[in-house]
Amino acid sequence: MKIRDIGPQVFPDKYGGMATGKNDDQDVLAIYLTRIDEGDLSKVSDLLAVPPDKIDLRLGHLTSVQAEATFAKIGSDIANGALTGTVSVGITQDISILLKVSDQNSERVSSLQRQYGVGVEVEYGAAIEDQGANARWSDNPEWYGGDFITDRSSRGCTSSFPVKWNTNGNKYILTAGHCFGLTASVYNYATSPISHGINSFIGGVTNRSFANNAPDAELISADGSRSMWTGATNGTGLIEINAFSNPWAGMPLCISGAYDGEYCGFTASEVNTNAYISYGSVTHLVLNLTTIMNGNDQSIGPGDSGGPAYATINGVTYGLGIITSVRNNGTNSTVTCSNWSTQFASSGGRGCNNWGRITNIGPIMSMWNLSLD
Repeated sequence: MKIRDIGPQVFPDKYGGMATGKNDDQDVLAIYLTRIDEGDLSKVSDLLAVPPDKIDLRLGHLTSVQAEATFAKIGSDIANGALTGTVSVGITQDISILLKVSDQNSERVSSLQRQYGVGVEVEYGAAIEDQGANARWSDNPEWYGGDFITDRSSRGCTSSFPVKWNTNGNKYILTAGHCFGLTASVYNYATSPISHGINSFIGGVTNRSFANNAPDAELISADGSRSMWTGATNGTGLIEINAFSNPWAGMPLCISGAYDGEYCGFTASEVNTNAYISYGSVTHLVLNLTTIMNGNDQSIGPGDSGGPAYATINGVTYGLGIITSVRNNGTNSTVTCSNWSTQFASSGGRGCNNWGRITNIGPIMSMWNLSLD
């Protein structure tokens, strides 16, 4: 049996998630369950053919299904304005939801705790200072992740994490490799037919990985910020990236696309796989992908490519990867996106879905010897 099948097939009613961990300085596979019964450890050990001392069953507060539903509810409340003043929302290592709000009012914290129920911890967190940006399409240096970006000849994409080349200290912003050509000039603008924004020059594409049998990523020569836009496409909330990590199977996460905004409640699966993806008339075998899915068909669409995927664990927000493609659940159908479809009506509108793929951050960093700036 594959590791990723342990949860849904063996413990469907009590599985929370899994991660690599340490016990007495020994690497172990940590599996979180809402209840640990006699015989669970030997069952996992036998199915995986792994010695029991390499497996650590740990108590978690929520199942993966419960965590995903709670993430989706909180993400929806943030997006529609029902929940304001959010600093971050993420999953803790023991599979509970940590919601940080900028309001220090103890009554409001208690009220939110009651509203979202068991498995959700609400606490005060200092709000990220806004650097003067007005919106995703009207930003300024250091450029936030989740900005509208365009080369003025394409529909546009989304900016992502700030990185630094370790060999020379040069600074860049990550986006998807299929977005713009090598040497293209990139601007902060919502391209035609939306046509709004300050149209400020960000930088040029200096490195591009867009080929068969390669990851989907490129570097824009510019100073980026660790702050990522949150909330709706016209929202002004921010979350700060503290570190990088690759996703693991069952991990809840968020994405932030310029066109469709931030959505949480995604779950990672098919981690670090390769898949054929078509971009117009070009089809490539793209490497180092993770499939993400949630329950909202409006979560991801054209133009969100390149945007950041991230998760908050034990108060630390990790950048996990960048949006690579929209994918649907075994069909070729999508739904009409709520955002910007009218503007794109003459070219067939925009199709959104609840499935997508991200390119994992680790292989990108290794490919170009990068670090978080």
